[in-house]
Amino acid sequence: MSPSSPPRWDGPATLVGGLLWLLSYGVDLAVGMRTGKLPSDPSASPLDWLGATSFVGATLALGVGLVGLRVRLQGRARKTGLAGLVFASLTLGAALVNLVLLSGLLGGVRLIPPLGAVGVLSSCIGVTLLGIATVRARSLPRPGCLVLPWVGLLHVALLFASNIPIEGVPRYVMENTPFALIGAVWSVLGLERMRTRAPSATLSSPLS
Repeated sequence: MSPSSPPRWDGPATLVGGLLWLLSYGVDLAVGMRTGKLPSDPSASPLDWLGATSFVGATLALGVGLVGLRVRLQGRARKTGLAGLVFASLTLGAALVNLVLLSGLLGGVRLIPPLGAVGVLSSCIGVTLLGIATVRARSLPRPGCLVLPWVGLLHVALLFASNIPIEGVPRYVMENTPFALIGAVWSVLGLERMRTRAPSATLSSPLS
């Protein structure tokens, strides 16, 4: 791949990740309206399995999108980009393990929730670091590159806010709302990345 040819797969991966988080939230609402609580066992029903698989699949796809951000840097903003890549790798690893468990290849269908939390937190840190690197290297046009550093921070803030009880609003509505909101943001960013190309590498110099 030449320096003037950014990857074409990171935008679709980011879009798919965002849409899968929206799907996961829709499934959680459907299960919640039926049972009165959030799904906790992916083997309980096909709908429960779909919710868990779409959630983990979203984390995997977004991890791929983060790797794409690193590739777009093309050697610029090296230190920040490398740190972001480490967390992107953690995101991918956690998601892959849970997807294998959800497939039933190692026995019963199951999920490791703490591993899912590691994947989500790693993606938040990874996008913050890679977003900062992207702004420094100008490897994406505005306004998308200016939004990236704030996506992870916004996600964490929404996760904390979702734990604040609101009278009359069931927990199954509130708890995963941050993933729906951030999923919508990721979908828009993925579409933007698919429509645009990186600015010329000559516009910026290597930064660390």
